[in-house]
Amino acid sequence: MVTVQYDGHVSLIEGLDTRPTLPAPFTSDTVDKYSRGGIPLTVVGDKAYLYSDLGDGSYLVPTGLLARLLHKPHMDRPTIKRNTESIVLSNNLALNPSLYIYQARAIQTALRKKRCVISIPTGGGKSWVIEELCRVLGKVLVLVPTKLLLYQMQEQLRVWSPGLIGDGHYDIGKDITIAIPDTICNRESDPLLRAWLACIPALIVDECHTFSCPSGTIISSLMRGTQYRIGLSATPCMDNLLEGLIGALEYVVGEQDLIASGHILAPVSYTHLTLPTNREV
Repeated sequence: MVTVQYDGHVSLIEGLDTRPTLPAPFTSDTVDKYSRGGIPLTVVGDKAYLYSDLGDGSYLVPTGLLARLLHKPHMDRPTIKRNTESIVLSNNLALNPSLYIYQARAIQTALRKKRCVISIPTGGGKSWVIEELCRVLGKVLVLVPTKLLLYQMQEQLRVWSPGLIGDGHYDIGKDITIAIPDTICNRESDPLLRAWLACIPALIVDECHTFSCPSGTIISSLMRGTQYRIGLSATPCMDNLLEGLIGALEYVVGEQDLIASGHILAPVSYTHLTLPTNREV
């Protein structure tokens, strides 16, 4: 019998008789940069693997990779223990009826998988998906990579008067908070911030293709109470570190499908030609 104990960052897997087979995300010369955030790593040759062998038949792995391990033959019947409080959703959960079908399916996938990446094309309404996820989950940290997106998301989520972290703002403690990752990392030594992050049950990462970086590993390690980790991007560019920090790519909305259904417009290209003129002087 295999036992899995996990919090919002890493999983402790006990009872394996062989090391987990997980892909190598980067070469060992980048290990110091990424391991600052406490990501479990094992270096074999010139590769760094996303797990740590504790030497007693147990291993640490990022929680985003649990789905890979749970499908291994030696983990058919694991015993799973959660070290954090769980969000309990109603069995009769009703989503906003104004959502498009593909948006509702994206939300249902995220709530079912708990750790996953959703790909929706530009113009497909990612912000409406994020808004509905915030309504359902109740207490959420939303990460955005830029100041422009910080204020755009503030407008989208204005019904909750969300807290802001970034561009001179430092509001912690609100149920819905929007933050720029670099600002959190610059203040990671603040004990109030660390205590608050450890208790947030849901993380949503907009433009999640930017999260596969040192600041992503730091924030991931600070959010040990996180039950839901959901990434959204028009161009997810999945790699093994992003999967470890958030989860696998589980739902993809095709751009051509949205164009065909009339939800977004087809791109139009223009060519500007400058023709020579013959002018007599």
